[in-house]
This record gives sequence, structure tokens and C-alpha cells, in this order.
Amino acid sequence: MEIDSLDIEILKILQNDSRVPFTQIAKQLQVPDTTVHFRVRKLVERGIIRKFTVAVSAEKLGYNALAFIRILVGGHIVRDLTLKRTREIAESLVKNDFIRLIGVGDEGNELYLVAIARSEEELESIISGFRRSPDVQEVSVWRLNELLKGEEIIGLITQEK
Repeated sequence: MEIDSLDIEILKILQNDSRVPFTQIAKQLQVPDTTVHFRVRKLVERGIIRKFTVAVSAEKLGYNALAFIRILVGGHIVRDLTLKRTREIAESLVKNDFIRLIGVGDEGNELYLVAIARSEEELESIISGFRRSPDVQEVSVWRLNELLKGEEIIGLITQEK
């Protein structure tokens, strides 16, 4: 099944509001509701739609401290060890609910993060943890005063730390 313009339109509607009934999507796109059911089922089966979820306001839940963080891993004699440690650090951060986005830089030894916390003090505690690691050479932080777009990335903190 190729992704066509109908699939794209269905995805756009569901991304905006995953609660929209398939019958309403069908009416909006002027196709039978069975077509929407079939298309969505196929998109789920192919892994294009991974889950149906909600977007929450982290700020209204009390999470007001937000930062981009760059972690430079290194100091190892063997570059492969640096790359391995970078990957291990990234995998350990996946379990941290305060880290909402993790990416590995093009050199393989840089991690780029988005972190969220209830307060600047809590955020600083998270950042201090990175600085204490013997594998970390440098931590750069850019704090954000206001988030204009991308709240769906931040999401809801799922467990207390």
C-alpha cells in the first residue's frame, strides 16, 4: 500500500485531533467511512500510525523550565569507546521522563536534548547530573522563556523522579 494524498489528508486530520470520528473524516474528505476505517487500519499495521494520543499543556501542569542541552562525550583514547559511551548515555536517558527529545549529532559523540522540569532548580539538578559524568567533556545549555510551537514534543511527564 503506497501512501497517497488521501492517506496524507487522513493523517493530517488525526494529527490535529485523534478523537475525530472516522465518519466525520469520511464526510470531510467525501469518501465512504469504510474507506477511512480501512486506510487507518493499514496505516496502523504498517507502523505509520504508532499510537493515538493527546497533546497536553506541560506549562499548565506546572512544568515551566525548558532547555535545549548539548552534551559532548569524549576523553577516551579509543574513538570507538567514545561512540559506545555516547550511545549508552543516550539509551539511559531514554528512561528519564524529564528528557523529552534525544538526538545524536553527526560526529557520533554529541547528544542533543530537550529537557523539561517544574522549576529552574529542578532543571539545574538534571543538568548537574550530566556534568558529573566522567565521560562528559562539555555541557551547553540554552534555556527557553517561551515555547511558540512544539508543545506536542514536550508532552506529559509520566512518572515522578
